[in-house]
Amino acid sequence: MAAIRLGIDIGGTKIEALGLAPDGAVTERLRLSTPAGYDDLIAAVRDLVAKFEAAKGPVVSIGVGAPGSRSPRSGLWRNCNILSCNGRDLGGDLGAALGRAIRIENDANCFALSEAIGGAAAGKRIVYALTLGTGLGGGFVCDGVIHTGINGTAGEAGHVPMPRPTVEELGVGPCYCGRIACAEQFLSGTGFAADHARATGRDVPATEVAALAAAGDPDAVAAAGRLADRLARYGGLLATLIDPDVIVLGGGLARMPGLIEAASAAVAHHTFGDEAVAVFAASRFEGYGGARGAALLWPRAEAENPA
Repeated sequence: MAAIRLGIDIGGTKIEALGLAPDGAVTERLRLSTPAGYDDLIAAVRDLVAKFEAAKGPVVSIGVGAPGSRSPRSGLWRNCNILSCNGRDLGGDLGAALGRAIRIENDANCFALSEAIGGAAAGKRIVYALTLGTGLGGGFVCDGVIHTGINGTAGEAGHVPMPRPTVEELGVGPCYCGRIACAEQFLSGTGFAADHARATGRDVPATEVAALAAAGDPDAVAAAGRLADRLARYGGLLATLIDPDVIVLGGGLARMPGLIEAASAAVAHHTFGDEAVAVFAASRFEGYGGARGAALLWPRAEAENPA
């Protein structure tokens, strides 16, 4: 039977399991809704793995991606939008429930790793990935390895200030984290819808604003233009600080027609010297990159021949 590496992507609404065959092909994808309580979440992951192995046979490794990160000081999970996970030994508890060693990493880092290995950033050395979904996530990969930094927060995207904020952006009010003008307040589906609502007084979801923009609605087109400008500013910041070979964009908002092209055209104006180019690219594994990247936390040789 093929040696399958299993990746688990824990999200706020769903948990997905994905198997990778030795040749990198996806063997199976299973999903279930994310339970509200912490103990129920641990049990749900355990049951999902059991269901996968019942269908496909034993897996050789398990990697997990989840919002937030492990504190290098306490070893406990933090900064997770699944609030019940904060302050808990998420990796240790999952490993105990599954009865085996696992590897756990931030979900956006897993997405970045997936795109760096065989994805939109294949063959690139320095890869940054942004997930423009309900929130804003970021991941950073160097030479095929996730870079987390001494504090375990390298690549965190959502709760740094918007670069070169406008007066209007500074006046939006505090983010839920308590800071002012966080990038997630603007570069996310939630932020895009809120920006449109502030300008029009109409409270509609981001998907509807995007559809209106595609249909030529002037207010929605204006909101899309502001989104592209903000993405260009963020790309300029990344180009100036870390100069990545490519910035891969994922999440529902990243699929808006014309967004990548508009942001790419403007990004150089937001870099030191106006010459640097940040290359935006659409993700290849949209919808399952996090789970695929979690499986890749175990290199094939290490998974099949553990020490």
